[in-house]
Amino acid sequence: MELTLTSEQAKILDEVLQSNLHQLLLEIAHTDSRSGHTELMRRHEVICGMREQLIRAQATEEVSL
Repeated sequence: MELTLTSEQAKILDEVLQSNLHQLLLEIAHTDSRSGHTELMRRHEVICGMREQLIRAQATEEVSL
């Protein structure tokens, strides 16, 4: 799947991803179960990867994910 964004949309998406990462870190810090912690860490890694891809796309001015 490919998603083409304007620079304004990319900026907003980056802000949303940053906020989501922050919330996940808070959830991870307060999660007692090992399986819950593992799932949250997996989601965190996926979102980090999405954000890195977005940042790379913005750097080349080709915001297409």
